[in-house]
Amino acid sequence: MQKNEPKIVADGYSTEEIYAWMKQKISASRMLDAAFTERELLKHALEDCESRIEELTNSSALELSTAKDTSSHCAVDERTYKDIQVIIYLLKKPTGNAKRDEENAALADMYSTALKSGKVVGFISDDAPGVIEARKALGQIS
Repeated sequence: MQKNEPKIVADGYSTEEIYAWMKQKISASRMLDAAFTERELLKHALEDCESRIEELTNSSALELSTAKDTSSHCAVDERTYKDIQVIIYLLKKPTGNAKRDEENAALADMYSTALKSGKVVGFISDDAPGVIEARKALGQIS
């Protein structure tokens, strides 16, 4: 060993046991590095997903009225009814984020209540991510 290298004092251990221990430590260190890298990748993926959810939430938002006068609201047509069902379906899908899931569940309840009251105005594009999947799951298309 050179003068500036560390020395390992391991009374009672053979050279083979020390090498095996060192290999295990190196392996664990590499796995730890890989886990840190994976965590960073997952953080970026989660940020991208949350951005998409925010964009979709904004693009699928509905104009709801709580006014007693419903004269400005026409009866909910079939297209709007189906669109609201799609939005509710998408909001009920778990995101893996408990806080976001709770917020989405509250929105889904709000849309369900509005749909039952007939006081909704809205349209959702079939081009929006997840809409075709939701329509299929709801039996609106095959």
